[in-house]
Amino acid sequence: MKLSQRICILICLMSLASLAMAQGEEGQGMPRTGQPPEMKTLAYLPGDWDVVMKMKMFDTSTAWTEFKGTAHCTSLLDGCIYQMDFETDMGGMKMKGINLIAFDRETGRWQNVWIDNMSARINIYEGERKNDTLTVVGKDLYMGKEYLSRIMIFNESSTSYEWKMESSLDGGKTFIPMGSAVYTKRP
Repeated sequence: MKLSQRICILICLMSLASLAMAQGEEGQGMPRTGQPPEMKTLAYLPGDWDVVMKMKMFDTSTAWTEFKGTAHCTSLLDGCIYQMDFETDMGGMKMKGINLIAFDRETGRWQNVWIDNMSARINIYEGERKNDTLTVVGKDLYMGKEYLSRIMIFNESSTSYEWKMESSLDGGKTFIPMGSAVYTKRP
């Protein structure tokens, strides 16, 4: 048998194997596509927002510093993800960040990603929506300390919502408030 015939047979066998795998062991076929129904709970997000934020600059600090910023949110990939671009002047430094949020239909959990120009790292959080509050938790690093961050979105309406961030240095046994914000949608 010629080499070209062997290659053709091999390609056909690989294609059949791929087709069988795509159908799954229970014959489920391809996964659904498009916006998970859970994403509709955040349908108010796209648009422009004014943000008033209060932050503690250190975990041992008792002082809160207030910043004002703006955010612009868009829906991407047929509503499967929301991207929010955030910007503020933080003590004379221009802080820019990108927030991505999606619902993983396979795990049934919310996923949140935060990236900014100050830490220059990708922070990943995961969580759930319970009692009208979306809560995600993930590991963070600040000034050499690893800690857990818990971020909550609550008091949501079509024109405003609140955001809160808490940190834990003891593996999630206790959390310390580190930041809060009120987002108000522009008309």
